[in-house]
Amino acid sequence: MVKAILLMPAPPEAFMLLFDMCESLGENELMLQICSEYSETNNKDQNGMINLAATYLLMQKKDQAINTVNMLIRAYGDEMRENLKDDKRFDVLIKE
Repeated sequence: MVKAILLMPAPPEAFMLLFDMCESLGENELMLQICSEYSETNNKDQNGMINLAATYLLMQKKDQAINTVNMLIRAYGDEMRENLKDDKRFDVLIKE
């Protein structure tokens, strides 16, 4: 169902609202599915990848989170590194 929704023509904001709704309900699996599908279909939008990495952390999938963060930093450089440092969701990675 999520894949069908993500294939519908809609602005990225609509998908991020869906993500936020699932996050507020604690629907981690749906959040992960939304981020994965969104990132595949909107690979130029770095926010989808950031949310994907944060969702991996939330779900205790640290290796996947680190891989995604490393991909983001390789693609977007030091500016992305600084943005992630400012995002509280990644504090657990920064402390290590």
